[in-house]
Amino acid sequence: MRPGPVWCWSRRRRPPRRPAPWPGSRLATGGDLTGLRGGADRAYLRRHRVPFLRSHLIARAVGDEEVAQAVVVGVERDWRPRPGTERTVDVDLVCLAYGLVPSTELTLLRGARHVDDDTRGGRVPVYDAWMRTTAAGLLVAGDCAGIGGGRQALAEGRLAGTASAMDVGRVTRDEAERLAAPVRRHLRRLRRRRRILDEVYRAGPGLYELAEPDTIVCRCEAISARRVIACLEEGAGDVSSVKAATRAGMGLCQARSCARQLLALVARHLGTPMGEVPGFTPRPPVRPVPLGAIAEERPERPRVR
Repeated sequence: MRPGPVWCWSRRRRPPRRPAPWPGSRLATGGDLTGLRGGADRAYLRRHRVPFLRSHLIARAVGDEEVAQAVVVGVERDWRPRPGTERTVDVDLVCLAYGLVPSTELTLLRGARHVDDDTRGGRVPVYDAWMRTTAAGLLVAGDCAGIGGGRQALAEGRLAGTASAMDVGRVTRDEAERLAAPVRRHLRRLRRRRRILDEVYRAGPGLYELAEPDTIVCRCEAISARRVIACLEEGAGDVSSVKAATRAGMGLCQARSCARQLLALVARHLGTPMGEVPGFTPRPPVRPVPLGAIAEERPERPRVR
């Protein structure tokens, strides 16, 4: 008889001995942690007596037809495993969360300059004080500018909208500055909170080193790390070559789930930082759609004169 369900909760947090990014980080957020969704989740887990393991990762999930065990290991500040801390627990469910991925397909297609920033989810576009990118006429806001949450997205959208109105001559520069001033103050507060979260919850390089040869790195196409490494050893030098040879990144998610892992494997093979490895080039349609939706004949709309 199997034991009752055991929840294994691995919090993305650095070791307790590391000091907070800022002294009194709760005060730095204004004490308003309700928007971070952490308080309610933590209370729920404590109410159900779910144990917390700080500075631990789930290194492996074990099972045949379904998960039966999880291998948990303690990690150092860089998220690399501490020798002798590995243990196995019986589980019915494994949940993992290591942040969100920015939606940068359109900015990449337009040729805007991007930088690699793991704290904001990966590759994000470079933008100025008005949310303008390096591509002419292209402004960004929200998750395509880097993961920051709903409130930050709204504020960035207001700022970008003001800039657009200024750029087309609907408001003067002085009027735009007046409208943007309170939005920028609000954005500074939101981004200060976000920097605290990003610093505390930033994934370390050890996370990308957990993959074993049989680990599936592309779930859509069931491509293992072994197959990717073999492709690299045969001469592939970037993720696009790996994609062409193995179909990794060609599934329904269009590399949204596997891009960072594939980049890490390529970077390790080449001995270069992950930020210097060229990423996937998105292709239209930006979101997968059924062929029937494209081919379906629809009546033409009357032209507006």
